Amino acid sequence: MDAQLEIISACQTRSFNYKLDTNLWPVWHHHPEFDILLVLKNTGHYINGDYIGELKPGTLILTGPDLPHALHALEPDENDPDKPALAVIQFSKYSMGSDLFDRAETAHIGDFLNEASRSFEFFGTTRDKAESM
Repeated sequence: MDAQLEIISACQTRSFNYKLDTNLWPVWHHHPEFDILLVLKNTGHYINGDYIGELKPGTLILTGPDLPHALHALEPDENDPDKPALAVIQFSKYSMGSDLFDRAETAHIGDFLNEASRSFEFFGTTRDKAESM
């Protein structure tokens, strides 16, 4: 099954897009931007490419560009803006400036993004700090 292309227009005019989604995205989709996804509620599973992982509050995932992905909750969506299900940051290397990650002080970030282009799940202190914020 082909993944649906999602157009994230905010990343064409801004460095990044931040949003709180009221539900999870069960639609198999892709886009040229990276996603940083923090699950705020719900349990279930996520699919990134050919990997299936567990979803629970505090799950923190980086999804690479053009990697098909979907999030499936076990609970029904509430669509309540006062109780968001997911915090999302979307960006591309282009939207951040094509040479930003070539500079000495940020090259390690560019290296990490290249290595994590298939996806990456954060655990430990990083995940705990993101969840507390």
